[in-house]
Amino acid sequence: MLKNNQGFSLVELLAVIVITSFILVPLMTAFTNNITIYDRLEKRRSTVGIIDVMVNSIDRLNFGSVKAELDLSTNHFYILDGSNCNTIFTDPDDQIFCTNYFNLTYNNFSIQEGEIEIYFFDWNISDAEMTILLDRGFHPAIEQELSTIVTNDFTESNSVMRFVILGHYDTGNNDVVAIGGVMASD
Repeated sequence: MLKNNQGFSLVELLAVIVITSFILVPLMTAFTNNITIYDRLEKRRSTVGIIDVMVNSIDRLNFGSVKAELDLSTNHFYILDGSNCNTIFTDPDDQIFCTNYFNLTYNNFSIQEGEIEIYFFDWNISDAEMTILLDRGFHPAIEQELSTIVTNDFTESNSVMRFVILGHYDTGNNDVVAIGGVMASD
């Protein structure tokens, strides 16, 4: 038992506050960092979900319209980003689908216009032309996806295109998701 019932002194209270703050400040910093990391991972997960839906439904885009734009291009690629849906597609149903295609929501997360792009690449380019194309300075994620799509057993075809969908999920240059594949006509 205390012989002095006057309570704690000011020095004792200040010592407790200082010791508690030494414990709580790092814990609060770690907690806020974890919230930031979780937010970025959730954005990435949602972006992957949106791009996955886009990859699985890319065959609903009008192959002929995209191929015509790609054939007009002199640099072997064409970028579809949502702002050019009404210029590339003439059919109103295709225009509506394309516009909705770039306004998908996944887990209450929407990618804004300009944060997602589809790069279509000519299937009929040689390895030398592909090397020149990749030297243009595409995002490294696009280059990595394109290198996985290249086939050893190459045959020319006007009914096939390579594509890479690139989605930006945060403000950093490396905060992107890229998924690629092959699009074929009916």
